[in-house]
Amino acid sequence: MQKLSTHGIIWLFVAVMISLNGLPSLTQSELDPNLRIAYVSNRRGNEDIYLMTQNGEDDPIANLTSHPARDWSPVWSPQGDKIMFSSNRDGRDTLYIMNADGTDPEPIFEDETFNDYDASWSPDGSKIAFVSDRLGTGRELFTANSDGTDVISLVEFTNETTLKGDPIWSPDGQEIAFWELQNNGEIHLYRLTLDGGLIQLLTDRGPYNGSPAWVNDVIYFDTNREGLWYIYRMADNGDFPQGISTSGVNSGRVSVSPDGSRL
Repeated sequence: MQKLSTHGIIWLFVAVMISLNGLPSLTQSELDPNLRIAYVSNRRGNEDIYLMTQNGEDDPIANLTSHPARDWSPVWSPQGDKIMFSSNRDGRDTLYIMNADGTDPEPIFEDETFNDYDASWSPDGSKIAFVSDRLGTGRELFTANSDGTDVISLVEFTNETTLKGDPIWSPDGQEIAFWELQNNGEIHLYRLTLDGGLIQLLTDRGPYNGSPAWVNDVIYFDTNREGLWYIYRMADNGDFPQGISTSGVNSGRVSVSPDGSRL
């Protein structure tokens, strides 16, 4: 099964760093060479996970996976010592964790036959949120301990007949934001509380909204509501949506630096 993209297209990634204080770009002196970016490339014939510094590919590049299968969607642990990623090396789409240098890759869920996708770490790194077809009803939301134990389904709080993706934790670890495919074909963002199951619609303009990133009381996301794909920000209750990326070009798939100052 091919990974389902929010956008329904294959992305070629160019990492662009922007400051959250409003500056459109960063000078070389402002870049911390100790911060690293994990990304996906097919430069050797299939999708692998690579590593570079903020200085870009002029710095040495490390291929972390070097596997004949597809590996994609790298996500740093909050402590920066692990990377969780998706792979089809077991004949299905599944989740792996490896050390930050690419050593000791291990499946999170061993000896299972379902497909898992779109994982994210909780703020303290103890849990993950992810999407899985393990219930046989489609792509549903789940949480688990980061070692694969204590899997909990969130299907009772959501519409089990729809596709879902990109679950991301709130900064306090008490909520999850995610996208859901609507009956009219649009994709919108929702917010779900884990203790009581309260769910809130965050976006009401289509056709597609996805890739949420939650920083303090702000959620960043990408949307094609203006035709091209733009990065937007909004309050974490969905108020005051505002485009922040360059007009006239496609932008998306936001990730946040560890200190929350960079996208």
